[in-house]
Amino acid sequence: MILFKTECKIVRIIKSQDKNGSLNYHTTCENVSFYPDGVSVICSDPDLETSCRIITQKKRFESLDLLKRSVNDKHEKSE
Repeated sequence: MILFKTECKIVRIIKSQDKNGSLNYHTTCENVSFYPDGVSVICSDPDLETSCRIITQKKRFESLDLLKRSVNDKHEKSE
C-alpha cells in the first residue's frame, strides 16, 4: 500500500497494535523529500486489508520552490 500510494521507498517498518486491536505501521523512508518523518498507516481491522489508511500527509516545502525560482531568474538574467 505504501509503495503504491506514496513516494516513500521503505527503509524500515515498525508494526504495533493498539489496545482496541488496530494495527499501526510506521515506516522510515529513504527519500525524505515528501515524508521527512516517515509514513504512518492504521488498519482498524487487522484481518481486513481495506480497513487500512495512510494517515501521514505528503509535505511540500514552499521555500524550496521559491529558492528554485530565484536561481532560475538569476540564470535567465545572466544570459
